[in-house]
Amino acid sequence: MSGGFIQQILSPGGGFLLIPFTRAVICCLFLTTVSVFALGVARIHMFILSFLSAGMWFALGLFQREYSKAMQSEITDTTSTSGKKVPVKRAPSVSNAKRED
Repeated sequence: MSGGFIQQILSPGGGFLLIPFTRAVICCLFLTTVSVFALGVARIHMFILSFLSAGMWFALGLFQREYSKAMQSEITDTTSTSGKKVPVKRAPSVSNAKRED
């Protein structure tokens, strides 16, 4: 089972699966820096690190939400009103592109 998960992560676009884990780690970083700030150790540094980690946590949440919206709209764009699938036009991949030297 872990081989399948690792295979999913290493496939193109698989890094999206790590976002919840990354947000949890950033939350732990925030709690640590706030705790050290409250204890009075390097207060200005811990305040800045707390601010930056909170911003990273918030930005990852926004990215995850917008990415999910984009994927949902792509799924709904592939079906027309008649219910038939309409292919989405994309740029050709490197292997299909014509190379001109």
